[in-house]
Amino acid sequence: MSSQNVPYYVVGGKAFYSRQEVVDLLNFLRVLDSQLDEVALAGVLRSPFFSLRDDTLFLLAQHSGGLSGGLFAPSLTDELTGDERRRAEFAAAVLRDLRAVKNRRSITELINEILSRTAYDAILSAEFLGERKLANLRKLVEMARTFDASGVQTLTDFIAWLAESVASQPDEAPAAIEAEKSAVVRLMSIHQAKGLEFPVVVVPDLQRKARHGGDKAAFDPQLGPLVSAAGEDAIDGMRLFRFVERDLDEQESVRCSTSPSRERPTI
Repeated sequence: MSSQNVPYYVVGGKAFYSRQEVVDLLNFLRVLDSQLDEVALAGVLRSPFFSLRDDTLFLLAQHSGGLSGGLFAPSLTDELTGDERRRAEFAAAVLRDLRAVKNRRSITELINEILSRTAYDAILSAEFLGERKLANLRKLVEMARTFDASGVQTLTDFIAWLAESVASQPDEAPAAIEAEKSAVVRLMSIHQAKGLEFPVVVVPDLQRKARHGGDKAAFDPQLGPLVSAAGEDAIDGMRLFRFVERDLDEQESVRCSTSPSRERPTI
């Protein structure tokens, strides 16, 4: 729908903390808070904050002090020239300046200064789904403002909380860019649509095969990568996986069949 410029609204999504713009900002804050986090530094330098190429990072990392040592050296390596050299110099200057003031700014002020110095929000607006990415960025700023309002939380505390959220992925809807009652396509599950009515309804994937079909390989977060063992009587992880998936399908069928609103279209 995005490629056709059809406006849409996702009801109750859960993937806010997996968005790249959230991870980018987390990496930036980590770099400001710790001079030893080389992984976060590489992520920030490659991100739209500074847009350095991988070969530039490789050249900087040849320094005896690693990537950080190469970036913040009194003079960058002579192998860096042109635009890449200017980008690296700009990145080093911005990071030095923000590290110097990070303890004198609230988290919200620090984030706003990051955006002001790097024009990250302007860059996002030119990307695919830019408006949605900007909305997520604004939502994160509001979360930081709430964090600041407690009066006792530090930048390190905020980073720890955000890092844990990115790792554990708690349910948190991405920022909405369309009002819920706007004249847009609304994407939702059958359960979210219970009791609602719409003039036009599209139900996708009605011919989708059950998840426990004849796949020969699968991946499960708990069981790991799975393949079918030779022989019909073999007991393997794939058979256990199919059993669990079949049980989940049956539970879903029971929920749908017992829905009080099944007598009328609901999505």
